[in-house]
Amino acid sequence: MEQVYLIYKKELASAISNAIKENIEELQPKSAKLQAPQNNKKSKPKLLTIKDLQGIFGVSRVTINKWMKEGKLPFIKMSRRVYFNEDEIYSSLRNFNFSKMDNFKD
Repeated sequence: MEQVYLIYKKELASAISNAIKENIEELQPKSAKLQAPQNNKKSKPKLLTIKDLQGIFGVSRVTINKWMKEGKLPFIKMSRRVYFNEDEIYSSLRNFNFSKMDNFKD
């Protein structure tokens, strides 16, 4: 035997709305649920190592050191370690003269 329930129109609308919201939240990827902090502080810059730059540019450690000496790559020195701010590296690429690299042959 089936049971029949009486429900008010507003209660039904509220129940449907809540069910839809729950299903949407389950379908959203976790990254979409994460919100950036709402404070005005700048986030910490991502620091890269020489090895990271070697992988990004596909060049040797010697080339990275040469670019550092020439001032082409801005770097941060902490004790005996060298780091590169990712944002500064990509902005310095805009000023990089790639025409000189055309003369190199593999």
